[in-house]
Amino acid sequence: MEWIKIERDKDGFATEECLDKMTRAFPFVLLSQFNEHGVDHFYNVVTLNNVDYWRRDITTNTRCTHYLPLPKLVKENEKI
Repeated sequence: MEWIKIERDKDGFATEECLDKMTRAFPFVLLSQFNEHGVDHFYNVVTLNNVDYWRRDITTNTRCTHYLPLPKLVKENEKI
């Protein structure tokens, strides 16, 4: 699995196409660089339950640079 770059338009906003792809990739880890706490890399898990909180930040904040879809959980009795 590789980090996927958040595509942005010429004004720095995440593109609708990219946001749609991210929405289909729930859950995913969001990578932010140089957050308000001075941490070089900051990671958040975005799910269907908290996407409304993160969507505005993803759309407008250019520090949100990449995302990584998390593999779906496999039930204990399912074969991989």
